[in-house]
Amino acid sequence: MVRMNVDMNKIIEDVRQGLDERMQTGKAEFIIQRLHVCTADPDMIRQVWENLISNAIKYSSRTAHPKIEISSELKDKQITYAIKDNG
Repeated sequence: MVRMNVDMNKIIEDVRQGLDERMQTGKAEFIIQRLHVCTADPDMIRQVWENLISNAIKYSSRTAHPKIEISSELKDKQITYAIKDNG
């Protein structure tokens, strides 16, 4: 495991592009807040986001207007990331 500062905004954008090519996610609306940078293994965290976003796409695609929201919060020196869909 390699721990380094990870720009979550870049990770999310890369994951979205990769999933869009495979899953044709164009009809889903993404609302992404500016995300905090964290210390993590970039490959492992990318896999986590890929799983979370692909699940959100899968379950929200059953609605007429799929929407996926991604955010982060810094509280007491802890960063919390959240993903929410309307599926």
